[in-house]
Amino acid sequence: MSNELAVLALLVFFGLAGGFVLGRNTAGARALAGWLLWLPVPFVILAVVLAGQIDPTLPTDRASYNFAFGFVLVSILVAVPWLASNLVGALIGRRFRKSRHARPPQFAAPLPADPDLPDWRHADQPSLSLEVLGQRMRQIAVRAGIAERLLPHIGPIADREGTFLDHDKFDYIYIGLERGIPMFDHRSVIADEVMYRVFSDIAFGLANTRLIVENIASAAHMASVEDERQEILARIDPRWGRQFALERARKAGG
Repeated sequence: MSNELAVLALLVFFGLAGGFVLGRNTAGARALAGWLLWLPVPFVILAVVLAGQIDPTLPTDRASYNFAFGFVLVSILVAVPWLASNLVGALIGRRFRKSRHARPPQFAAPLPADPDLPDWRHADQPSLSLEVLGQRMRQIAVRAGIAERLLPHIGPIADREGTFLDHDKFDYIYIGLERGIPMFDHRSVIADEVMYRVFSDIAFGLANTRLIVENIASAAHMASVEDERQEILARIDPRWGRQFALERARKAGG
């Protein structure tokens, strides 16, 4: 009995710890990859332990049956505390991650703003409502000549495909889902930064579609897409164009 309690305690401890680390430090595709690697760990260990305990003198069929039966039975017992503790750990970690964004350190004075780039040093005070954020997005789209059908859905994030713009207690949320799985998850306390991310993605889609239709040579395709993407952002806000150019140069190692 003491051995079973020790194993249960270890499962709960590592489940809480692993869930907390993943919930606090990952989001989107990184979080999905982390969970896919982390959740099977005790079941892999269980399979190795059971395989080592099979009597080598048993016939192959009997040994396989014993292994499968034991693995399924013990997995059911392991799954409940393991998944529950991971869920609790992830929720606690996510709360810490949100708190970290909501309460930036006050002891360090922010660097002076670069007049050529967006000023994203300070959280919006007060934070915009989701309705006002949606209105701002549609106004930008009209000004840039972008069809409303290309904009993210506004409101609660549903388990379906598409891009969504939402707002929780702390952050503006811009997220993309494919079959209910997050492909990206951008969060910010600054509306202008979220709008930049939204329209950067839309600009990529517009440029990429046009160049495919016009059959631009594949060797020059990506560079042409990025050039046009930068032009679209610059037409919306010259500082956005310069911000994209800066990020593009950093990606290229410049």
